[in-house]
Amino acid sequence: MPPRIAECSATENAINIVFTEVITNQKDTEFKLESPVGHEVSGTPTWGNKTVAIRPRPSLIKGDWLFVEVKFSRQDGDGSDQFYTRVNGDESTLADIKATTAKAVESMASYPVLTTEMRVSAGAPRAVAGVLPGAPLQLTIEGALRTVIGGLPKNTRSTVALLTQSFSFKEVDGRRVCEWTPQSYVGQTDLGGGVTGAQASLAAFAKSALDNTLPLLDGLHPLDSAADLQEVEAACAILRAHWIGFTNELAREGGPRAPRANQLSEGAQEWVGRLGDRLGMGTFDEATLNFDIAPQSVVTLEEEKNLTNFIAVRDYVLSVDRSWDNYRKHFFQKDLGTVLVLLQRALLAVAESVDELYAAMDSVFVGPAERLTARIDFQNHKDMVVEELLSWISSFASTEATELIRDGGKRGVKAIIPTVRLLQDLVNQFIDRLKTQGSLPEGLRHPRVGKLLQELSGYLKGVQDRAERLT
Repeated sequence: MPPRIAECSATENAINIVFTEVITNQKDTEFKLESPVGHEVSGTPTWGNKTVAIRPRPSLIKGDWLFVEVKFSRQDGDGSDQFYTRVNGDESTLADIKATTAKAVESMASYPVLTTEMRVSAGAPRAVAGVLPGAPLQLTIEGALRTVIGGLPKNTRSTVALLTQSFSFKEVDGRRVCEWTPQSYVGQTDLGGGVTGAQASLAAFAKSALDNTLPLLDGLHPLDSAADLQEVEAACAILRAHWIGFTNELAREGGPRAPRANQLSEGAQEWVGRLGDRLGMGTFDEATLNFDIAPQSVVTLEEEKNLTNFIAVRDYVLSVDRSWDNYRKHFFQKDLGTVLVLLQRALLAVAESVDELYAAMDSVFVGPAERLTARIDFQNHKDMVVEELLSWISSFASTEATELIRDGGKRGVKAIIPTVRLLQDLVNQFIDRLKTQGSLPEGLRHPRVGKLLQELSGYLKGVQDRAERLT
């Protein structure tokens, strides 16, 4: 049996290894040294009885981990051994690691693992645009009315006006057909936000361009009878996918995702050129991705009409891209509807974070009764029990703030800022009291609770930042 490494220590300029036995064939013993792990270190060994000292080149760095592998010769048992140590490490570091590990294991053994049952339903009902599933029935109805007729009727006259501008009648084959005319691009959210302002204009323009180009795209055919039809169909399909994805992204509630919109726009422009090249209507430069139209390839009026349709498709794509570029420079995430959507999402994150906190506290045996009695010693504020703080945050995020913003618009947003600041301050004090206030239940000091409290504080700060930017 080969020897083993009994002990290994390292400083910046020395590596000392102690073996369990005397090494007989020191000359053929090989060393592999890495510090940090993955970066090889060289050095010349100086042998003792059961020891070897190596002067590393280059010098090691204090705090880095050192990996040592020793390969013994056949005379010493033909085997190898490995060891990890920290440069300038000491026993206290290892003791700290052991203590931390022991505490973590003890914590896991004391409290159950937090799990959540997942339910997947294929037949789940679809939500009204801008209204989240599970929202109160009144909000769902109001969201549906805003989506269909563009607003909430106040009286008989306003109801008739909204219906008249949202629906029109026409005769089709002797029958009277009712046709719906959307009054806004998408429905509004619980806060009244949605796709509005400059984004709504951009989205409507892009949708109109898409509707006009798809029939033209379907009717394009090669000028050259020898063209590869499969290549043409593939290019057409890829262009269609990028073009539809781009226009849908511009109508995204909460604002377009700029990197995705840019990628789809660039892809649409590139594949317009590639399609034109495959149709024989010009030359596509692979290096610059530019496409030059060649009208001299047209011979008949039918071919000229085909080329005209292609030019129309290309111009629609380019014009929507220019409109997107202008929107991105001057209006991106500045529309009131977009900002309200983002603010609503931030408030929902706060409400969900409170629900997660309840679940985490239950898992560490701090149940409803204990939350109603565990009092937090706040500074400059009257003391509250844990349940009072969490229920206040939950009701504010899910109901109070939503109603203020929906009814008051920008003034309502401004009105919620003092409360958000206060709640964030109380949560931060709660986090500090967990370190100093011994009367709080021990389960509240569990890392899973602490991390969720930190997240809640961050979500409240996000609500405050968005609200302040709007006002």
